[in-house]
Amino acid sequence: MANFITISLLAYAVAFLFFTPVRMAGKTEDERCIKKILFAAYKPTTGKDPLSFIRDRMKCIVSETPNSSRTVCIIEEVLVDPANVHPQRYTSLRFVHEFVFKRLKSLFECLTEAINIINNDNVRQKLREAQGLVFSGIKWHHKQERLIESKGRSAQKKLAFPQHDSATIERYVDEEAYLKSLRRLKVALETSGALPATTAVPPYGNAPMFDSTNPGIQLSDGYNDPQYYPYDTEFALPAHEQ
Repeated sequence: MANFITISLLAYAVAFLFFTPVRMAGKTEDERCIKKILFAAYKPTTGKDPLSFIRDRMKCIVSETPNSSRTVCIIEEVLVDPANVHPQRYTSLRFVHEFVFKRLKSLFECLTEAINIINNDNVRQKLREAQGLVFSGIKWHHKQERLIESKGRSAQKKLAFPQHDSATIERYVDEEAYLKSLRRLKVALETSGALPATTAVPPYGNAPMFDSTNPGIQLSDGYNDPQYYPYDTEFALPAHEQ
């Protein structure tokens, strides 16, 4: 009976989160990720670590970048200390950090929505841990964007952190672990041939533009959207930020 009730609650939670009229047009990748977390958390017998899904989702976000000459860079550049970034790369790198920040923020807020409707304490705990992983990335990219901003011209609007309970989230935040995950991702992409080897990267992070051997970090074309362009002259601010 208890198992039946648990499964019923899971079905209700998933239905509420992902099959309301607003969402019927198509679930987002974030929602699909959270659905997997819920099933793994409710059914530990599956042997799946619920947090593995959030890690995979974050890797996807970082390894996809706008296919635009204005924003082309490779993950090697993202990892470069802003003090060593060539001035010509400020705009592109800053845009990438801001873009990833916004995508992670959206994922964080999706997790918050799930937490607010889930009553199972164990599942809510896993969702909070997932938020901690995501917030680690949010803080790191925010810090990098601010450091680069201090060396170039100011954006029209500062990046805003998502609403969160600091006392709860901060215990799960580990920026160093997030940075290590980026380094592992870089090695994996180099090994697969998706990125050039480190020795092929020009000094000061001044990487070449896209070509057949250097695909860079690519975001789907759907994200070449003005709402993600932070700079007034080069990227045109969206109307709601003007």
